Amino acid sequence: MAHFVGKKILVVEGNQELCAKTESFLKNLGYVASSSHTVDGLEEQLSQSRPDFLILDRFIDQHGFSIISKIRASEKFRALPILVIGSDNQFCEKISALSMGADGFLQKPIQFEVLDVKLQAIFRRSQSYQPIIEDIFFKNVKLSPLTGDVSLDSEKVCFTSTEYKLLEALILEKGRPVCREALSHKSLSSKSSCMRTIDVHINSIREKLGPIGRHIKTLRGKGYMLVD
Repeated sequence: MAHFVGKKILVVEGNQELCAKTESFLKNLGYVASSSHTVDGLEEQLSQSRPDFLILDRFIDQHGFSIISKIRASEKFRALPILVIGSDNQFCEKISALSMGADGFLQKPIQFEVLDVKLQAIFRRSQSYQPIIEDIFFKNVKLSPLTGDVSLDSEKVCFTSTEYKLLEALILEKGRPVCREALSHKSLSSKSSCMRTIDVHINSIREKLGPIGRHIKTLRGKGYMLVD
């Protein structure tokens, strides 16, 4: 019997036979399991089913592991535990999945006993780990990671989520150049977005911060840097 009976698990697996077997195995353990054969509309599926865990087939995302980045970018699902199912003996796949934000990796063919153990281990970690999230400061600007709010002189300033992530990245890298590609990755923008999009967001941040915005310096051909 599973240690976390009643937890909801969504299985996203392109192989319908394997998907059905996995879903049946999880239900027998006492989980509330549902499944999908595509990542199309996955965010809507997550919003509707509100799972406690996601099992994701590595091959169902044609763009690598970009779907993990999208999930981690979501305020609702950034802490959702994710287990990736991948090819047998593909070390690079495992490293890529974990670096993109997956909590675990399991090779095919699936050994269901191992799947059970991994699920329990990840559930235990996700429940016991309570990170202390501290506010981030730069001069009279305060960022609140828990809420995504930006305050200037104790007054809240309206920032989009992308602007917040860009400003957070610059503050955390204060005094060091940050290229546009890195900023795009840190703000989790679409890779198809033109780098000029970053410039537009930076200009907006500068305007909203007033005189403090002048501390964001443009490095021609390199990117941006926050200076004292």
